[in-house]
Amino acid sequence: MKYVDLDQFSPWPNTSEEVEDLLQTILTVAQGCRDLTFTGTPPGWLCMLLGHYLSHHLASLYIECPDMGPVEVFDHNPF
Repeated sequence: MKYVDLDQFSPWPNTSEEVEDLLQTILTVAQGCRDLTFTGTPPGWLCMLLGHYLSHHLASLYIECPDMGPVEVFDHNPF
């Protein structure tokens, strides 16, 4: 499991080009990783947008929630 603090990418992207740049950066950071957890305080829309793109590259994605712990976004693991 690899952890990525999305706060390091603040300010949040405002254009589709900035979102694409952020996605490419996250893909580079997560290279070789099958399971990823987002930490930090990003807006929910950003986590869901990145999760949609990353669902083709990762086996599982979680968001670390301060109140509830890790929240599963998706899990493609067969077991």
